[in-house]
Amino acid sequence: MTKQKENQTVCLIDGSGYIFRAFYALPPMTRSDGTPVNAVYGFMNMLIQLINDCRCSHMVVVFDAARHNFRNNIYPAYKQNRKETPPELIPQFPLIREVCRVLNVPQIEMEGFEADDLIATYTRLARKAGQFVRIISADKDLMQLICDGVSLYDPMKKKTLTEEDVINKFGVLPNKVVDVQSLMGNSIDNVPGANGIGPKTAAQLINEFHSLDGIFEHINDIKSEKRRLGLIQNKEQIYISQKLVQLDDHVPVNTDISDFVLTKPNEKILFDFLSQNNFKSLTNKISSWLTKQSDLFCDNSTIFPSSIDDLKPVALKPIVVKTLYEWKNVYQKILQCKDVTFLLNTLNNESQISSVGIYLNGSPYIIPVSVEKRNTVSDLFSFNESHKTSDIPFEDIYDNLIDILENSNIHKISYDVKKQLHLLYQFKQHICSIQNFDDVLIQNYVLNGSQKSAELSDLAQQYVKTNITEIVEQSDEVRFWPQQLFIIHELYTQFDTSLKNNPFIYQTIELPLISVLFHMEVNGILIDTNQLLQLKIIFSDEINRLSQQIHQIAGEEFNINSPAQIAKILFEKMGLTANKKNTGGSFSTNVQVLEKLAEEGHEIADLILKHRMFGKLKSTYVDALLKQADSANRVHTTFLQTVTNTGRLSSVDPNLQNIPIRTEHGKEIRRAFIARKGYKLICADYSQIELRIMADVANVHQLKESFLKNEDIHARTASQIFKIPLSEIDSDTRRRAKAINFGLIYGISAFGLSNQLGISRSDAQRYIDSYLEHYPEIKSYMAQTEEFVKKNGYVLTPLGRQCFISGLEHPKTRSFAIRAAINAPIQGGAADIIKIAMNQIHQTLSNNHFDAKMLLQVHDELIFEVCQSDVEPVMTLIKDKMEKAIQLSVPLIADVRCGNNWKEAH
Repeated sequence: MTKQKENQTVCLIDGSGYIFRAFYALPPMTRSDGTPVNAVYGFMNMLIQLINDCRCSHMVVVFDAARHNFRNNIYPAYKQNRKETPPELIPQFPLIREVCRVLNVPQIEMEGFEADDLIATYTRLARKAGQFVRIISADKDLMQLICDGVSLYDPMKKKTLTEEDVINKFGVLPNKVVDVQSLMGNSIDNVPGANGIGPKTAAQLINEFHSLDGIFEHINDIKSEKRRLGLIQNKEQIYISQKLVQLDDHVPVNTDISDFVLTKPNEKILFDFLSQNNFKSLTNKISSWLTKQSDLFCDNSTIFPSSIDDLKPVALKPIVVKTLYEWKNVYQKILQCKDVTFLLNTLNNESQISSVGIYLNGSPYIIPVSVEKRNTVSDLFSFNESHKTSDIPFEDIYDNLIDILENSNIHKISYDVKKQLHLLYQFKQHICSIQNFDDVLIQNYVLNGSQKSAELSDLAQQYVKTNITEIVEQSDEVRFWPQQLFIIHELYTQFDTSLKNNPFIYQTIELPLISVLFHMEVNGILIDTNQLLQLKIIFSDEINRLSQQIHQIAGEEFNINSPAQIAKILFEKMGLTANKKNTGGSFSTNVQVLEKLAEEGHEIADLILKHRMFGKLKSTYVDALLKQADSANRVHTTFLQTVTNTGRLSSVDPNLQNIPIRTEHGKEIRRAFIARKGYKLICADYSQIELRIMADVANVHQLKESFLKNEDIHARTASQIFKIPLSEIDSDTRRRAKAINFGLIYGISAFGLSNQLGISRSDAQRYIDSYLEHYPEIKSYMAQTEEFVKKNGYVLTPLGRQCFISGLEHPKTRSFAIRAAINAPIQGGAADIIKIAMNQIHQTLSNNHFDAKMLLQVHDELIFEVCQSDVEPVMTLIKDKMEKAIQLSVPLIADVRCGNNWKEAH
């Protein structure tokens, strides 16, 4: 009688790793015809041991199909340094696959993907089906998959790896391993990473900023200029590395996990194989093993569950609206309703609407629409042949949709409302002023922060206990859509109840901000293409001039953009002292190394640094902005509202929050952002807003007194901690005090301060101790915040936003997490304040009919384009709204200036 497993476990074996381990572990062996079989013998032994030890219901050996895969299309050099396969191993590959066959262990491989991708995909599918997963591999790249219900067993160490092992290896939790690997790279696989960033630095950055995007969104918050420039210079290859190391867990596999049931092998076939390969020593061993361990195997009738018990399918029959007459009937029903859920669907073209979904009185309506000539509805929605019909022209229902969205008497519910507004705008360039709506994406963000996935499919599993992608039969008219509408409605019901306890952040800040950001994204900002083209010429000439100088000093031409070729010139040909190697063991040529060489008087190092700077300015800013401008020479960024744990906005495609301001050449790029003819740019930014919030939340009496008296806060701090009369404070002393003032907001350590100021660590610690002695309330605030976050897992901004903090559980990440917790209420408080100001300014400008538009937000700075005749009253309005956004115990001060371009107005 076979044993049915109560707790079904899927065992995923990294077959390629086993092959090479077996080949190198055993001495050469050949069978009677001379074929080498040492790897075959070793592989078979290990596989039998695994079957015996794993005690799993399902098992599959996953192989690499070929070396070339989709990653080589991204980065042709990927794994190009790998050694050629030993010729003695090549004829053993088919025999190893035969081992799987005769042991009745399923095997799989897939062209274009690596074994790790298949393992990641089946891990996801197994967990979705409620099964435990055990991965067998020594490959550290698979550590990113470790989570609840997924373990990684290292057969070389004979150890199941835990989150603690991952932290010991990478300094972060498993879900952040990809980010660390993207920064540190991998010389064995030719993953470039960032030059000079090793595992410790990578872990430090990720623990502090949570992700790669977080690093670059807050790049100006990195106090070390060397590190900041190094990251900026390596940004492109860091993101390339991310694509290389991130496992693809959505490989389009065509084999179901149910096919991986572990069944007893056919003894005749098995023993024939042993005989053919002269494995006499294994014959008796395997015979005894099969007799004693028959309970290891399930019979062929074992059924693998296709879904988790608590993920219930939602059976909804959609009402497909096929004619304009039918739509008019639906429209009239909507006008008589109080609540309606809506969602616009697109196909491959993200800007082209293909259908409209409406959920009304418990019924889902699907309206297939045509924007331009496309395929049939059958092709678009997997209709049956009997349901073929023509799409309704979107033009015919567009006005009705706008009426619904702008009708304040009808409550609208959707997911990612800003995206819905953009889809409508791209159809007819009308800015829809949506009224009376809720957005479950934003609701989830306010309730849960950015710590969990906000994809609709994940929210469906977590809150509605259903699975979007597998809940509709192929015979249904429209796949997925009815269920998505139902899920959005159910999410709103749950989230709305939860938000009733503290509605302020959602109702007052985040919800109205959706429309504000939509308007800003549509507005864009004008760029002076002539200015950028001139900068392109200047930067190109400078790059060429520097290249000639570098090649002249080196005595030969080489690729200055290649760290390896630079290292060869500097350390092999020129014999310069190389004190630092990167993670791959080769000599580092990062910013720190080159700056040290430049300080020692080596001109070539200084020239290479300048070459990199101009190359980055040209490619990242000048070239990119010229490409991303529309036909009117306006650049339109996208603001991300739900990606940071503090509430800060992010800007992408392009990132206009990261335009350089510290260097003169960077400022010239800001000069290229201009106002159109007859208009001015107005820039308004808060003065020392984070210090003011610190003084308020920590109730720091001396700081509050200084702000109330409008004193120079940095000079006052310098006088107190350095014990120098205020009248004798020079610029350098003030600079050091400023570094301490702002550093303490970010929980800076003595090590970090010593690097930033170029002083000893003991002096840095002395400065910090003196600072906290003069401002004891800050020390108390830090202790109270640490206690609160350890107890609750989050901290609160002054207005009540929950900022969730990860990494508190583990010793290696705890210090970073506590520093983040200390900073989050301050940075998050600043984010809340400027968002309130944005909402109020946008509404007031609209109500008063000023010819003025808000264009950009750069953390504590706002940029507007204003008609010259309205400049003075608008500047007064902006200053008033920013300074009165909320009431603190210290005054908020906004500096407001205007000019013809961003540099002038800043």
